[in-house]
Amino acid sequence: IGAKVEPVDSKAFLTAYYGELRAHLERKLLLGNRKADKYAR
Repeated sequence: IGAKVEPVDSKAFLTAYYGELRAHLERKLLLGNRKADKYAR
């Protein structure tokens, strides 16, 4: 085709992607409930 493709900045993309993914999972508490002390029941 002859189109010029700029190199992708994968670190910036992955940082943004995983940041949003973690925020989404934490909003839904899919990573578990937070505790002050992980050994407390």
